[in-house]
Amino acid sequence: METREGIQPNRQVVFIVMAFLSQAHPAPIRYSVLEESESGSFIAHLTKDLGLGIGELADRSARIVSDDDKQRLQLDHQTGDLLWREKPDREELCGPTEPCILPFQVFLEAPVQFVEGELLIQDINDHSPVFPDREMLLKIPENSQPGAVFPLQFAQDLDVGSNGLQNYTISPNSHFHVVTRTRSEGKKYPDLVQDKALDREEQPELSLTLTALDGGSPPRSGTSMVRILVMDVNDNAPEFVTSPYEVQVLENSPLDSPILTVLARDRDAGNFGKVSYGFFQASDEIKQTFSINEVTGEIRLTKKLDFEQMKSYHLEIEATDGGGLSGKGAVVIEVVDVNDNAPELTISSLTSSVPENSPETVVAVFRIRDRDSGDNGKMICSIPDNLPFVLKPTFKNYYTLVTERPLDREERAEYNITISVSDLGTPRRHTQHNLTVRVADVNDNAPAFSQPAYTLRVRENNSPALHIGTVRATDADAGANAQLTYSLLPPSDPHLPLASLVAINPDTGQLFALRALDYEALRAFDFQVRAADRGAPALSSQARVRVLVADANDHAPVVLYPPPNASAPCTELLPRAAEPGYLLAKVVAVDGDAGQNAWLSYRLLQATEPGLFGVGAHSGEVRTARPLSERDAPRQRLLLLVRDHGEPPLSASVPLHVLLVDGFSQPYLPPPEAPGRAPGAGAGADEPLTVALVGALACVSALLVGALLALAAGRLCRRGGAASAGGCAGPAEGGVPGQLLDVGGTGTLAHGYRYEVCLTGDRRTGDQPAYTLRVRENNSPALHIGTVRATDADAGANAQLTYSLLPPSDPHLPLASLVAINPDTGQLFALRALDYEALRAFDFQVRAADRGAPALSSQARVRVLVADANDHAPVVLYPPPNASAPCTELLPRAAEPGYLLAKVVAVDGDAGQNAWLSYRLLQATEPGLFGVGAHSGEVRTARPLSERDAPRQRLLLLVRDHGEPPLSASVPLHVLLVDGFSQPYLPPPEAPGRAPGAGAGADEPLTVALVGALACVSALLVGALLALAAGRLCRRGGAASAGGCAGPAEGGVPGQLLDVGGTGTLAHGYRYEVCLTEGSGLKEFKFLKPILPNLPPQGAFEDMEGNATFRNSFGFN
Repeated sequence: METREGIQPNRQVVFIVMAFLSQAHPAPIRYSVLEESESGSFIAHLTKDLGLGIGELADRSARIVSDDDKQRLQLDHQTGDLLWREKPDREELCGPTEPCILPFQVFLEAPVQFVEGELLIQDINDHSPVFPDREMLLKIPENSQPGAVFPLQFAQDLDVGSNGLQNYTISPNSHFHVVTRTRSEGKKYPDLVQDKALDREEQPELSLTLTALDGGSPPRSGTSMVRILVMDVNDNAPEFVTSPYEVQVLENSPLDSPILTVLARDRDAGNFGKVSYGFFQASDEIKQTFSINEVTGEIRLTKKLDFEQMKSYHLEIEATDGGGLSGKGAVVIEVVDVNDNAPELTISSLTSSVPENSPETVVAVFRIRDRDSGDNGKMICSIPDNLPFVLKPTFKNYYTLVTERPLDREERAEYNITISVSDLGTPRRHTQHNLTVRVADVNDNAPAFSQPAYTLRVRENNSPALHIGTVRATDADAGANAQLTYSLLPPSDPHLPLASLVAINPDTGQLFALRALDYEALRAFDFQVRAADRGAPALSSQARVRVLVADANDHAPVVLYPPPNASAPCTELLPRAAEPGYLLAKVVAVDGDAGQNAWLSYRLLQATEPGLFGVGAHSGEVRTARPLSERDAPRQRLLLLVRDHGEPPLSASVPLHVLLVDGFSQPYLPPPEAPGRAPGAGAGADEPLTVALVGALACVSALLVGALLALAAGRLCRRGGAASAGGCAGPAEGGVPGQLLDVGGTGTLAHGYRYEVCLTGDRRTGDQPAYTLRVRENNSPALHIGTVRATDADAGANAQLTYSLLPPSDPHLPLASLVAINPDTGQLFALRALDYEALRAFDFQVRAADRGAPALSSQARVRVLVADANDHAPVVLYPPPNASAPCTELLPRAAEPGYLLAKVVAVDGDAGQNAWLSYRLLQATEPGLFGVGAHSGEVRTARPLSERDAPRQRLLLLVRDHGEPPLSASVPLHVLLVDGFSQPYLPPPEAPGRAPGAGAGADEPLTVALVGALACVSALLVGALLALAAGRLCRRGGAASAGGCAGPAEGGVPGQLLDVGGTGTLAHGYRYEVCLTEGSGLKEFKFLKPILPNLPPQGAFEDMEGNATFRNSFGFN
């Protein structure tokens, strides 16, 4: 960019005289080399001369810089050698200048360093002297005297020094000899000296050979013919008025402008006095730049001058008169510099990106130059003041642009720097260069969340994968340093199954509920979210997220009393003498929801006598609304409705049967009827079977097997007897109730009730101690493969179970990547596709722990069996299917039918039926010539060969498995029919029907022994199975006869009775006997019989069932 206006001097560095700085080499290094050296020839070893280490030139990005911007030299960074880029020609580089020195600089980075160098190019004698003309014509008057000197054209030799022009010789003659003279500028020219007077009449013309010799070894020479014409007398040669002429010309002078006029005078008259002008031995450059008028001697400009290329011109002018005499004059033209060149700026090194927070960093290294001279060549370099950059002069006219302070990308990401260079000429010329410097990001900012804590609300029973909210964080950095990844941190509560509750999108921060949340199980939970960038090292921050689960009306009221699911309807006794407001019963119900969703109201839906009973809307008390009359039916049925206040409201109904009685005062507990044969009666029935089995097994192991069966049968019978007794003894008839908890008193029931509760066995049991799950391989990820279940007889938090996987006993089993368990439901999921060929089965332990303090737990073993799928096609081993050339088998033409040609060998990576292989012939050149064994894969001839059969046969064989769907592979087999070869003959296989040999009869005893052994083993197995079945039938028969729990005997004492009368809401005391037997995983009470005072005769209870099942929802788990 060039402008003639001044610039604002922001920061100026005046380049007048540049001294060597600390970064420069203290003195230039000097080398010499002969001209005409081949391209790539060695000059010097810079690494050694500069004192640098191996590879340091490459590490510091060394380069060679010359003043004229021409790359004549090259630097090998690997070896550190300085080489010629092209063949040097000293005459082209320096011309006549001697010595010929080529300056250069070695520029190094990190740190910036300059080394000045000089290369001396030595001349060789590669040029011969050359005369400008092959023939010179001299006109010498005949009256010239001996000793007269006649100047001759001198030869030019481009070489210098001793290789340059040294002397002149002329061919031998009697009239002239040559004298070699030297001018002030060092040029040597010949003068012809006359030795003898001339006589035109005797010899009017002479031809001589002028030879120019240089000083090379061997010397070179050049010749020119000198032709001398002897003229009549013209004794005055032209003479210039002034010599030399000196003139100054501006370099911007226009073309054809006059420079000066030379003048020469000749004192002769006539034609001998007329003078003509011309350049004497002018170079091509002078002839192209100037012209001279032959008549007037005016010199004009014919080519633009350039001070930077040529500062002065030396012209030789020859004035010749009409008689052939000539005189010489000199003209010196000095070119005056004009400020016609704008400063130049060349970037040597540029860093377009600067890391932020870096100390002083070199952004650019550049050179400025002005081809003018004097003030026109003095320069000022500056950059704007408002930028955090400074200019530093480095070496001569080199500058470095460096950062003034550490940069901050977040404050400004890019800088546009304008470097301005102006000279001090008149008018001033300017140059500007724009640089764009980007600030590279450094990971110096941690992500920041939009808020430190988030509160999210989710309504329970949400759909899985529901988007419940988003956390957002920002990072002030850029690029990968600003790309954020969100993740969940492990919860502080180790019992919180966060991984199964919530997931986060690592790219967007969206939070999803993985499964339906249950307000009743988990009302709120907290966790931490981390946002980390992708810088190195990565920075992160955290935010707390609290999820509040909102209750939904998803639990209908559960009626506890009257028991809604009893095997017989609940019947209450109502004396006919009851007054209005008599409390018949109290409906007890609960709702698993909370708040308004759990507020319950009660209503009477149906009644046999609509106006006889009423229900308290909020208390659930069923009372008489009027006195009873004789017309009232002795049996009444009420349908009670319990409804919550949720939206939409949920309800439950329960029937209540009422039996009107004349009155009751004594509890009547009839003994339990045995609906079958007595317990333990079936034990003896199994003895004949056991005896028969023991007697049947008359072999070597009879005693051992009999003992084992007797032991097994005894244990089975004992368990059956215990089951028939109910596992819990009831109170004897007439006995005294023990350990009673009285729930009578000031409650709403008028009578006292007592319950007997019996818990047997473990209170926290699983459905089974071991589970076997089967999964087909190549299953889809997250496949539900089964469920483990456990129960806990406690209540509340003590009955809330959490399932987890225990570390496997095999440390090499990657259980965490194979199976996952739902901690709430016990559902097991396969995390990835299983491979039968890699893992056919694996075992692990599942633990069920309650949330009590201390927590109790139990374990169950789970075995996963991977079922094989037909996912591997057969692989043919022979013939090789992928051979570079097809497999060829030789078949003699004399082969008989059944001749074994080859056997196809194949394998299948599957198992079982999926690996059963069958073989088939798909294609054949002669369809009926060959056959393949379906199961053996043997390729045999099916008929004799004939002359018509082609000598080359091609078979395509198919191998197929028996999977579903079946997979197959095919392989070609080439057959070459030959007349015969000495290969061993393989006979066809024997017919499958005939015996393999004559020795078959010798195997008969072995066969008989095998059959006998098989019969014994079968008898043992059948006996064991029959014994086991008999034991189970005995146990089930005993349990069915007792009803699962023994009631109190007539008149016995109820044992372990729990009296629930007292201060409750029931006005009367009642007693119930409750028995939970072994295996109470059904979570139910069995109410055997109410113990009521003043019971009516037993006939009044024909429709009352004593065994009612009470399913507790309060946590009696």
